[in-house]
Amino acid sequence: MKNKIGIIVGAVAGVVACGVVYMVKKQQPQTPFDEVNDIRTRYADRLDAETELEENNMISEGGVSSLQYEEKIK
Repeated sequence: MKNKIGIIVGAVAGVVACGVVYMVKKQQPQTPFDEVNDIRTRYADRLDAETELEENNMISEGGVSSLQYEEKIK
């Protein structure tokens, strides 16, 4: 009976220890590598948005140019 209780207590202690270690690791400040990766991600997202905007502008300008060309022909 003592053996079963010892196993249960050991398992509970292991779970609690893992929970404490997880909480401590989550509260550590970011490393410089994490900060650089965050900056790269934000820059890439902004660059994608700018590229899409430029693409839409080029399509609009192309449509306007073709309309102006058609009007000159008429």
